[in-house]
Amino acid sequence: MLLLALLLSAPVVHPVIRPLGRAPGKQIVYRSAHPASDALMLADVSGQAATHGEFDGFICTCSDEGRERAAALMAEVRRRLPRAESVTDATFVSRVVESLNWQFDARITCIANDQWSQVTAEAWDGSFTTIIDCDQVEDGIAATWKAFADHHGEA
Repeated sequence: MLLLALLLSAPVVHPVIRPLGRAPGKQIVYRSAHPASDALMLADVSGQAATHGEFDGFICTCSDEGRERAAALMAEVRRRLPRAESVTDATFVSRVVESLNWQFDARITCIANDQWSQVTAEAWDGSFTTIIDCDQVEDGIAATWKAFADHHGEA
């Protein structure tokens, strides 16, 4: 009954029905979770430019290789964050959020979950956005920071 009521209330798009916050009408491509398709699972955060100023990536940890790349990504981000020597598991998310804001004039705009999780972020002026699908939110947050740092040419 609730689903019927939601469908009849169109054009309102209910977040339960629309996958992971993608804009209406924008094509959604879910990459296979099968290790043979690992080349499509952009766990090295090489990402794909979906449109000008947008970074779209997927961090998959469903294979040993994916878990290794996700761990390497996390280690790289922890090493590159400001005051890296004081980054702990407990402070990682706060440090990323602070760095996104103060270094890159950006913010995380959404953390969502359905079959996978997704972390989206954007520059305050809208000039650069990221959409990171991930198995682990922490990996999506790390990939978000790396995308902004690489976009801004940070070492």
